[in-house]
Amino acid sequence: MLSYAAAMIGGMGTNDRDRRRQKKRRQAAAQRARERRRMTPWAEPAVRSVVDADDVERMLTTAVCALRDRDHDTVLEVEDLLASEGDALVDAVAARYVRRDMAAAADRGWDDVVLARYVRRRLGKAHGRVFDALDEATDGTFVDDLARRLRIGRSYAVHHVIEVLVLVASLPPLPALRSAERRPRALDGRMLERVRALLAKAESTTFPEEAEALTTKAQELMTRYAIDRALLDATAGVGAGAGVSGRRVVVEDPYAKEKSLLLGKVVGANRCRAVWSPDLGWSTVFGADDDLDIVELLFTSLLFQAASAMAAAGSTADRSARTRSFRQAFLAAYAIRIGERLRQANDEAARTAADVHGSKRLLPVLAERRTAAEAAVREAFPHLDRTRFSAHDHDGWAAGTAAADVASLDTRRAVHKTVS
Repeated sequence: MLSYAAAMIGGMGTNDRDRRRQKKRRQAAAQRARERRRMTPWAEPAVRSVVDADDVERMLTTAVCALRDRDHDTVLEVEDLLASEGDALVDAVAARYVRRDMAAAADRGWDDVVLARYVRRRLGKAHGRVFDALDEATDGTFVDDLARRLRIGRSYAVHHVIEVLVLVASLPPLPALRSAERRPRALDGRMLERVRALLAKAESTTFPEEAEALTTKAQELMTRYAIDRALLDATAGVGAGAGVSGRRVVVEDPYAKEKSLLLGKVVGANRCRAVWSPDLGWSTVFGADDDLDIVELLFTSLLFQAASAMAAAGSTADRSARTRSFRQAFLAAYAIRIGERLRQANDEAARTAADVHGSKRLLPVLAERRTAAEAAVREAFPHLDRTRFSAHDHDGWAAGTAAADVASLDTRRAVHKTVS
């Protein structure tokens, strides 16, 4: 599997020790702020009367820069000042600040959905609520609404906002996804219904052999369909490059690396190319729209089947079947064997189509699709690394292989994440 690791800021989440340390700092900063106000009580009304939106924005910028520079004392003091204001002005400016940074991130390829997901992934679910509050509260109640949602004090809510601002400001540009030059066509409804029925049956059966046969049949059906569409395009004079686009497919933890390997095998069997971005939690898949539809449908089903088979293996009395190394080896073995089976099904469908349409006509069309997908990858990701990993758990490898209905494989060999 080709991999791409963007330069991301480290996660801002803290463990219990860090939270206790931060609490002490916050208490000390609040005490210093109270002492300043106690020493100059006559000045406070005047100071508050001259605070305007520019002042609040400068305080927010100061806090963002201080947190980025790990100047926690300054961060906490500014947060205490912002929280003590307690009025609609601070909330409105904070909401405007977040929206402005979100718009800047969108210009770098981070749409709202992708951005919110990444923030939740790196900072936590609580920080993802910043976007919920931004969408549902009025600007003048933004911080107060966030505090209510999280059941925390106002100063802690301000801290969540500042952490989000630091992360969003640090995000690099995402590679632009290529869009097909022609309008994508919807999959045939009857074919899609048949494929979904096959995959649903494969997901529900408890017999690995039956699940494998049903999934293979679905792959053959989808391959024949994709070949027919490709030949229609070629007959109409539509080049393969015109139909190539890119999609981001989310690959969730746990075991995201092994899941991305499974996606890579599905991609390779369907004339596409994939680049896995581990820091971002997704793979970017390039190919013809027809093939991408097939990849997403099949990957979702196979992921469910793998999870079910792994859970069944883990329900045995052997505790080793519930270890992380077992599950990693299980998923790696499953992905490799599934990839072989999908390629066999794909090749069989291609041979059948070649008998009907002639290999001289068919093979160049399929090769052109692969070449177009590779060109799209090079355009979006000019600098790529190849990632390797090894599976060492013998029982996990054997169980994963059995789930894919194959003979034993050598568990000590390195698994190369490649998409051909």
